[in-house]
Amino acid sequence: MTNISRFSRTLCDAAVAALARFLWFVLKNPHLSRAADTLISDPENEVLISPATYWEIAIKVGMKKLNLMASYDDFIKQGIFGNEFEVRAG
Repeated sequence: MTNISRFSRTLCDAAVAALARFLWFVLKNPHLSRAADTLISDPENEVLISPATYWEIAIKVGMKKLNLMASYDDFIKQGIFGNEFEVRAG
């Protein structure tokens, strides 16, 4: 019998809840649950970001429904690549 690995792969995509979790994590929003924060923060886990996330964030910023407190490019660089998330289609 094989051992079950603790490794987990998490996909944060453009679905409303997943996008909110991604944004809350990057923006350090207290709405993010402790469980989600632990899962995303664990270096043993691979966090995948859907390419649609870029569009969703850009749309929200363009509609003034989201203030990133940085330029869009800086936010993407730091939020996705700075956290070593991987962009991958479903």
